[in-house]
Order: sequence, then structure tokens, then C-alpha cells
Amino acid sequence: MKQLFLILSLSLFVTACAAPSGSNNRLPTDEEVELFNQTAAYDDQIVCNYEVVLGSVMRRRLCYSRIQIAERDERLAIYQDQARDDLDF
Repeated sequence: MKQLFLILSLSLFVTACAAPSGSNNRLPTDEEVELFNQTAAYDDQIVCNYEVVLGSVMRRRLCYSRIQIAERDERLAIYQDQARDDLDF
């Protein structure tokens, strides 16, 4: 019984660590971004920056479209206004 549990645990661990074979989580290179931006509309153009993600000290390269950045900035402004109102500044 103990061996069966050990074998099942080990097989679960091994399969949990395996990545799907068809995954493509690669960010575009600077050259790919430049080529895409030459033909894309302004709002659809991609902007890549290095940012420190919350909970990490390592900078990561993150890419967003200009419209995603504008939406993020709008949400941030709303949150800042709400925080200011809550704190009565």
C-alpha cells in the first residue's frame, strides 16, 4: 500500500511539472515588435518595457498594446482618486 501511494505521488508530481507541448509563451523580440508596429494602427502597436512585477525583485520584459497601456493608466487614475477620497486628501 505504501509503495502504491509513493508511485502515485511520484507520477502526479512528474506530470504536474510537464509543460504542454504546444505552449508558446515567448515574448516577441525587438525586431518582431518593430516589424509589427510598421503596419499596425497606432492603438494596436506594441510597446515593451522592463518592469518589476509585484512580489519579485527581478525585472521582466512585458509587452502591451498602446490601448492596453491607456486602459491601465485610466484604471490607475480611478484607483488613485478613490484612495484620495477615502483618505480625505
